[in-house]
Amino acid sequence: MSSLVNEGLRYHNDGDLEKAEQCYLEALSANSSEAYALKLLGVLQAERGIFDDALSYAEAAVNLLPDDSECKHLLARIRIERSEFEAAIPILREAIQKDGANTAAIWADFGLCLERTGAWTEAQDAFNRVLELQPKNRTAMHGIARSIQASGDMDLTEEAYRRVIAVDDQDAEAWVGLARTEQQRGNLTAALTHAEHACAIAPGMAQCTAAREDIRDALEMAAEG
Repeated sequence: MSSLVNEGLRYHNDGDLEKAEQCYLEALSANSSEAYALKLLGVLQAERGIFDDALSYAEAAVNLLPDDSECKHLLARIRIERSEFEAAIPILREAIQKDGANTAAIWADFGLCLERTGAWTEAQDAFNRVLELQPKNRTAMHGIARSIQASGDMDLTEEAYRRVIAVDDQDAEAWVGLARTEQQRGNLTAALTHAEHACAIAPGMAQCTAAREDIRDALEMAAEG
């Protein structure tokens, strides 16, 4: 990296994005093939939420650094932020194969993209790879549970959410998952118990409140019927 890029990175790490951006742009003015300036501009614009610009910078960086797993992961992350999950999948497949890849993070994003595109079995495989590297990674554990739930096996879904709770019994999202599992089974009383427990853990969490109210409505309809 050039001295300007290093200077920009120091500003970047200190949270001064304007000065960091100025340094990166000056580095590009001096050398339009300064790949690390492009890469860091992609990171900076993504942090600002300006994903169109971030995408352009990241794509340019990947073209100059095709074997850099961080560049590919950055590009995939920007695609994910733009809800372009299908487009991110081949980028992540390539990133996983690169030397020095942060494989747990890449596999987790890969699992998410597969999940969002309905590839439930492949998503579970990807999340399981994360757990091989980080056995208590709750993002991966939740991903497995959601993927199983989407495929319709409620017994395995319950097991998956209970594995999350065994790691952290204050995980409100896992309790919501159990509530939805019992709701799908038709066990509305048990579902409501789990949903109320989730609300007690995280009273301001919209997901918990929505589950509880939905299950209450289902119970009322069942009583009226």
